[in-house]
Amino acid sequence: MTLAPFALLATDGTNLAVRSHGWHLEMADRLVAADPLFTRTDRRIVDLDDPSSLAAATDWWLALTAAGGEGMVVKPLDFVA
Repeated sequence: MTLAPFALLATDGTNLAVRSHGWHLEMADRLVAADPLFTRTDRRIVDLDDPSSLAAATDWWLALTAAGGEGMVVKPLDFVA
């Protein structure tokens, strides 16, 4: 079993909901580097105003699901309260 985190839920006395999603992914990558229990969560940052960025994300998703992947999570970089 491995865990593939994409956000930290809580730490002692700190509100992590104000941190960007990029920060959460960086912290998750540090967990991956420190412990084999954790697996990196693959990600793409997509510029919704750039057709080539959208096409690249679509191609990645199609390849992922064609290979048996279950899909992806789509969210903004900044957390939304």
